[in-house]
Amino acid sequence: LRPLATITEDTIAYGFDDDGAGVHRCDPYTHFLMTGEDYNHCCHSNLTRAATHDGLTEMDVHDVLNVFMCTGFTRDSNQYFTKPSPVEVGDYIEFLAETDLLVSASTCPQGDVS
Repeated sequence: LRPLATITEDTIAYGFDDDGAGVHRCDPYTHFLMTGEDYNHCCHSNLTRAATHDGLTEMDVHDVLNVFMCTGFTRDSNQYFTKPSPVEVGDYIEFLAETDLLVSASTCPQGDVS
């Protein structure tokens, strides 16, 4: 495997907190496993829909890298949760593309959880 991009600077550097939350995203597959319901309003789905405008399919969409949302599974019951983002005004993440990339951004369809 080769890297798609390398993170060269990250002012967030959140990792995982005491609740088990990390800065990552939700997707329709996790939602289905948790609820048994189809749900298509999440970052992964937004990026998949954007890719279709360039003639791509979901199979062309790499796993979403979410750098501004704080979600996780509780340590005791493995319940999925969302909590306020640790990101502050001026925070950013910088990448070096290691290959040609088509990059899209998604605003969380769940709204502002801060």
